[in-house]
Amino acid sequence: MQPISLRPGLARFVGVLIALYACSALSQDPPALVAELSQQYKLPPQAFAVQIQELDSGRIVYQWNTQQPMNPASLMKLVTTYAALEKLGPTFTWKTSLAALAPPAESAGPKRAAKNRSVGIWQGDWILKGSGDPSLNLERLWLLLRQARQLGWREIDGNLWLDRQAFQLPPHDPAAFDGEPSRPYNVGADALLLNYQSVQIRFVPDPFNKRLRILTDPDVPVQDDIKPSNSPCPGSSWRDGVSAVWQGGMTLKLSGTYPLACGAQSLFRSPPQADAYATVLIRQLWQELGGVWHGQAKTLPRAEVGRQDVTPQIIAQIESPPLAEIVREINKNSNNVMARNLFLTLGLDDPAQPSQPSTLERSRQAVREILQTKGLQFTEFSVENGAGLSRTDRLSAASLSRLLQTAWRSPVMPEFVSSLAVLAQDGTIRSRLKNKGMNGVAHLKTGTLNDVRALAGYLLASSGKRYSYVCLLQDPRADEIGRALQDSVLQWAYSNF
Repeated sequence: MQPISLRPGLARFVGVLIALYACSALSQDPPALVAELSQQYKLPPQAFAVQIQELDSGRIVYQWNTQQPMNPASLMKLVTTYAALEKLGPTFTWKTSLAALAPPAESAGPKRAAKNRSVGIWQGDWILKGSGDPSLNLERLWLLLRQARQLGWREIDGNLWLDRQAFQLPPHDPAAFDGEPSRPYNVGADALLLNYQSVQIRFVPDPFNKRLRILTDPDVPVQDDIKPSNSPCPGSSWRDGVSAVWQGGMTLKLSGTYPLACGAQSLFRSPPQADAYATVLIRQLWQELGGVWHGQAKTLPRAEVGRQDVTPQIIAQIESPPLAEIVREINKNSNNVMARNLFLTLGLDDPAQPSQPSTLERSRQAVREILQTKGLQFTEFSVENGAGLSRTDRLSAASLSRLLQTAWRSPVMPEFVSSLAVLAQDGTIRSRLKNKGMNGVAHLKTGTLNDVRALAGYLLASSGKRYSYVCLLQDPRADEIGRALQDSVLQWAYSNF
């Protein structure tokens, strides 16, 4: 039998693996694919970290480079959502109110005012006050406006002031992170976040007339230069053939080609101006309710808060879904702007009735304090906005594993675990490891940035035991090999523990 000869690079890498493995007294060999991919793509051993830990006993069954501070990408949402569940509780809700700033048309005299009220005309401004609700989508905003419409108000002759004062933030540049300002994941936190500040663009082939219909929601002006194509559908890469950019405010310019064989598809884009977006969205919803609105939506200046001559009177209010549902949307689908809003909510002195606005620094300090009360002091911990969309966030695999272990023993464990995507079934891992005999055996959160791939959560191994699982990869080749490497480690852990 010929002796096995390893190439020098692979031999050195395997030597390091063996040495570290011996130190930790582990009984299993590391997955071969890790070493093979590391050699193939010249991946340095310190570029990735893994920790697998038994949940019942807390015993670490495998660890690799676990103390190295790394960029966790969207795994930072695990920190934000766990801290929120602990501080606010699973049943916490946000409230958004619609208030009348002044009595309708009193300046025109009592007779005119009475006549206007009788026909549903409101001459005066309204205020829409936010508290940081991450989930005030189109449907729930419609329900809020419907309450006002049910009171009999039909025609509004005044502006809608947008009270965003619950958060005090520096100006947000949506292009700063990656030069893609119209992508919804780059929308900044907003105490009055309306429909995630995004426009849905629907491409709907008309088989009867052999043409392509383009619909937007909310309805915005469109310059349509899309050319329908009879070529085969390339799968999800159809988006690469479509360009959608904003032209001077709320006009959307579309160009490129769309394969009709792809059927009906959607993409989302975020307009640059929040007030202009709010005007379009609310005017459309009010019109759909049978109303008329003659004004504009404008952000209420901070200096004007509380200085109105007449105390605003609340005429409608809507409550968000409970936090337990919010964290499911954040973690399963990795919703960045919702995570940003949740993070800022933690910085409020009293989230139900705050006396001062939240700031990023107050939120960072609040998260650290929440973790410390649970015995989680991470010396390497650095967080920018709570969503993981950051180049400066840092956390180690060991710290993430400790957080997962602590959450497992917490009263909020059911809500936290159920917020994670189910392997091969939903969320960001619906297509991972399908038909591999592992459907549903793990609840996981993914993290993706350029040069970063991260995966963490809970695994039910083939033995019937449960484990926390963390795998971090930070390297220029992460985009190419990250998913394969992480899936390999996950399969290995499932089979061997």
